[in-house]
Amino acid sequence: MYTISLLISGALSIFTLLCFIRIILTWIPGSEYTPVGRFFCSVCDPYLNLFRRFSFLRIGAFDFSPTVALLVLVGLSSIVSGIFSIAQITLSGILILIISLVWSLLRSILLFIVLIMAVRLIALLVSRDYSSSFWDLLDRTITPLIYRITGAFSKTTLPFKSALIISIVVLLLLTAGCGAMTNIISRSENLPYREGHISPMR
Repeated sequence: MYTISLLISGALSIFTLLCFIRIILTWIPGSEYTPVGRFFCSVCDPYLNLFRRFSFLRIGAFDFSPTVALLVLVGLSSIVSGIFSIAQITLSGILILIISLVWSLLRSILLFIVLIMAVRLIALLVSRDYSSSFWDLLDRTITPLIYRITGAFSKTTLPFKSALIISIVVLLLLTAGCGAMTNIISRSENLPYREGHISPMR
């Protein structure tokens, strides 16, 4: 079973690398029409397109679907390694691995959003130049999310800076909660394998 685990994990790692290269190629104009680009499109796009269908992975100009697609592959590789590295396999153990990976994914996304908002807040505090097209684009991207968050606490429309600060605090608390939950799940990960196990696959 260890050999099977190595083969599956190796295949997932290779495919993850191919998808990563495919994502990088999207930043190079015209690369999709080259022979190399067409190869990566044919191999990776069917998988990547599965995540592009989810609109909630797009926040304004930011598309998180490629990141989620890569993290899912990494997670699958971890699950495979975790399952085949133990002598006894339980359904609850597999479920714990999946939940832990989901929490880790959510935490990564929240941290990225917090970073973007923090950069915008720093720019508001240190600069009075609001005419930059970059900041305009960033504001159009994060404003819907900011007021969706603050709308849960206030029925009135808050000033942008105040709403931004509140959103950062809320997301930081959610991130801390995700981190704590991940740690709790990770500590309990080995418990299901001790009792009520099912026979290992041979």
